Amino acid sequence: MHPARENASVVVTDARSAPIPHVVLERAVHAYPGAAVVGAVTSDREALVWVCVQPPAVLGRVGYTVRVRSEEPGQPGLYPSAVYGWARWWCEQHTDIPSGYPRRALLPLPPERIDATTSTATYRLRATRADHWTIRD
Repeated sequence: MHPARENASVVVTDARSAPIPHVVLERAVHAYPGAAVVGAVTSDREALVWVCVQPPAVLGRVGYTVRVRSEEPGQPGLYPSAVYGWARWWCEQHTDIPSGYPRRALLPLPPERIDATTSTATYRLRATRADHWTIRD
């Protein structure tokens, strides 16, 4: 298996022409079992983003999906990368979690608003819960 499939933090896939973007997202989640966050870009202003909250070593991968939108068009990697950055920040803030316990297991939904700053612009992103579904291997 390719190393990126085993340990990529963020994976982005194109679902702009897909009739059912959730299917594209689900395939990418299965194709990259080591990814912490997988995004399926549905337009230049939106993506479905799946967040792994239970790594496969525990009892099988489980996660949730959020829809991330921007009023301004952004690069495809913007949406999942912003959620990943927020998730890392959240885990770093919660130092009271017992050693050895998977921090992501307690990861809540991201805040409704995330300000993402790139080298050229700041994007005000809105994150909302997508259709409820999880992926189990």
